[in-house]
Amino acid sequence: ENMEMLNALCAQLSTVMQNIRLFAGLNTELLEHKKTADLLLRANNKLELVANYDPLTNAWNRRWLLKNLNRQLALAHEQKSNLILLLIDIDDFKLVNDKYGHVVGDQVLIEFVRLIKCNIRHNDSLTRWGGEEFIILLSGVDLENALQYAERLRELIEKHCFPVVESLTASIGVAELDEHEGIDSILKRVDAALYLAKSTNKNRVVLSRAETEKLSNIK
Repeated sequence: ENMEMLNALCAQLSTVMQNIRLFAGLNTELLEHKKTADLLLRANNKLELVANYDPLTNAWNRRWLLKNLNRQLALAHEQKSNLILLLIDIDDFKLVNDKYGHVVGDQVLIEFVRLIKCNIRHNDSLTRWGGEEFIILLSGVDLENALQYAERLRELIEKHCFPVVESLTASIGVAELDEHEGIDSILKRVDAALYLAKSTNKNRVVLSRAETEKLSNIK
């Protein structure tokens, strides 16, 4: 009888040990899956950063802006809220590269972005549109306040001491989203406003023609 009990206990113990080994194996497998999932998540986050950020200045890049602008335009049309673009161009930046070299030019761009980021609202976005052109996307701001906002940024840039070159100026075009307007249209209008600022002495803030008419009607 004792032998039977002993055999039964041994059998139970063997089953328990098998279950422990099975559980340990499953736990190890789960841990490996978790490690793999974590690695994939980190890799995906890195790819997302590369895809959406400008590697030099750490501002948003053109791809991100176009993707985000689609959402913002749809939201602005749906909620009938304001959406305003500021297109900023560093005046005579080619002369900086020609005179001091591209290393200094890169330092200037990095400092330019740092300056702008420190002086915009947390919900505004700064994008490097290309070269020395940048776009700030403003929401929840009326046209007059946006104009004051742009003028304040222009003055900050003019008074700031940049690496090596020390002084710089910038021209800014401003355009507000019209009802039923799409991305291509507002980008063309803000680009035209910037072109006018650049072709009339630079270091200016210029509203698109539609915005100038709006302000005239208000006043």
